[in-house]
Amino acid sequence: MIQDLQKIFNDDLRATTQQGVVRFEMPRAGTITKVRLSVGGHTFGTSYFNIRLAGVALWSGEDRLKLVGSATVAVKDALSIACSQYDVLRLDLEQRSQALVSGPVTLIVTFDDGVEFQEPLLPEEVADEAARYALTDKVLGDIVKETDTGVTYIVIDPNQLDDPAGWMQIAGSGGGSGADVQVFTSDGTWNNPSPSTARAGRVIMVGGGGGGGGGQFHTAGSGVGGSGGGGGAYGEFDFLTTNVGTTESVTVGAGGAGGAGAASAGNGAPGSPGGNSVFGSDVFVAGGGGGGAASNSGSTLQGAGGGGAQLGSSSGAVGQNGSTSTNVFGGGPQVSPPTHNLGMGGGGCSTSGSWNGTEGGGAGGRASAGATPGAAGRSLYGGGGGGGGGCTNIGGIVATAGAAGGGTGSWNAYSVVSQQGGGGAGGAGSTTVSASPGTAGANSGTLRGSDGGGGGGGTIAAGADRNGGDGGDGGFPGGGGGGGGSKGHGSGTGKGGDGGDGGDGIVVVVVF
Repeated sequence: MIQDLQKIFNDDLRATTQQGVVRFEMPRAGTITKVRLSVGGHTFGTSYFNIRLAGVALWSGEDRLKLVGSATVAVKDALSIACSQYDVLRLDLEQRSQALVSGPVTLIVTFDDGVEFQEPLLPEEVADEAARYALTDKVLGDIVKETDTGVTYIVIDPNQLDDPAGWMQIAGSGGGSGADVQVFTSDGTWNNPSPSTARAGRVIMVGGGGGGGGGQFHTAGSGVGGSGGGGGAYGEFDFLTTNVGTTESVTVGAGGAGGAGAASAGNGAPGSPGGNSVFGSDVFVAGGGGGGAASNSGSTLQGAGGGGAQLGSSSGAVGQNGSTSTNVFGGGPQVSPPTHNLGMGGGGCSTSGSWNGTEGGGAGGRASAGATPGAAGRSLYGGGGGGGGGCTNIGGIVATAGAAGGGTGSWNAYSVVSQQGGGGAGGAGSTTVSASPGTAGANSGTLRGSDGGGGGGGTIAAGADRNGGDGGDGGFPGGGGGGGGSKGHGSGTGKGGDGGDGGDGIVVVVVF
């Protein structure tokens, strides 16, 4: 779990004080018996921290929380500090002596009944969008609220803080203030902030995208690239805090690994399916996308099915893996034969094309020996599928480009197969040099699925260093990976392109 109460102390804070390192409202009345400060990085020197509760400092002098030398934990226990619900607690860095604290700093408050509280009810606030983009000290999972718009964001890429791709919106105007927000980008445990008093809660989750299949290497005739991985499903479920446990397990679906391209004459490896994102004991599920099919001589490969959202069980939520079957189905509530899925299920793939999903993920793109591969299915809320890998024909001097991954957010008509693609671009094919890789799918700017990666191009160029293009990775969260492009040449040297990895999933639990 990404701890919400964390902040990186950068080098420019070595000799300064810092007010409001962590600030939140107490979720309940009670008695605080223990406070623990934990540093995930490195320390040296001496640093003094203090806590102010309702504006009053709890300690002074040597009684303050203190990190000395290389110590990474400071604890104050045997406390008896009464607090009221909504009292503001603030952690301040008050004094340094030739000191440095680097890495995530987490504050944990324990009540007399053993309940630990470590998630903020008030995210860090900035004045406007420009101020948010100017931040430089954020890490994955940090939460920021714009005071002028009331919109709350989570950091999804600390390397792109000056760009919309680095942020994901998790609450609209007015959201965040007074709400308990716990964000998971890896498996963890959700702590119920109000197990005895009913409050409305919402789980928002995206399953992991499937990895694209690896491209074929052939020395005669036609070759086929790997098909695209399916997109992860989007799920949104409401609950009351009194109807769930004091704690609930959270599983975050990992993106499936792309299959390796063939390094000698033969077929590439299949992509791995994405994992399900699950809240509780198989209560709320957002399925992962299926893995793209491995290249197979002279065949037509269907793209993987998109994941489906469902209640009560994880079984069947993952989309089917791509294969040579006539029909490949999406996870969750299926549509048979595969077509655009207007419900919670994922899009499937058939001889008619790769189909779109609404909450379920889009299907991966198809690939056919010596022919143009197919673009992936889109999804309105879930992840887009990965595009099919480029294909080749030695005698016909054909090396096709990879196909586009599936986009997210909208399409003009559910019933028109041509409304595919829109995600990462496919890589160019080549008859003389290595093929181009597919473009990675764009990360989502909202808490929905992301674009699928484009398929890698195919090549028939001679040379051990002239290879099929790798498929593009799926965007975070839930985009499917693109298929790898095929390599065809009688010399038997080189390799097919690797399939792109699927994007990881995410789980956000909000209690209002």
